[in-house]
Amino acid sequence: MKKCKICSNRFEPTRSDARYCSNACKQKAHNLRKNEVQQADAPKLVFYHDEYQEVCNMFGLDYESLPFMFYCFLRKGIPLKATVQNVYDYINSVWHHNNYDQILKTNAYRNFIEDFLGGEFIILSNKS
Repeated sequence: MKKCKICSNRFEPTRSDARYCSNACKQKAHNLRKNEVQQADAPKLVFYHDEYQEVCNMFGLDYESLPFMFYCFLRKGIPLKATVQNVYDYINSVWHHNNYDQILKTNAYRNFIEDFLGGEFIILSNKS
């Protein structure tokens, strides 16, 4: 008897090198491997601290009023090539049309913070 690498069920292998109890588990293992490769190949998001400072200055805000992680959460949906003015305009529209406290309570924000603190993004000092 062997133990399936996916579901942990015990099974009688038909071959000595069998690792999965069924075709379904074999397919699930394949999909998991495929997803791991895609995630490893996916580029990390990049955030620039100098751009953040410029946007804060455009708003006339200190860095506590617009926390860097919140800025990055809003910035992630904007193309990297966007100008500082584009970033400012987008964040300004989101800032005025949404309740800051409500955004902080969303699963999307919590997941972003978890990824942010887990090192899933690249933070650089200067864009140039």
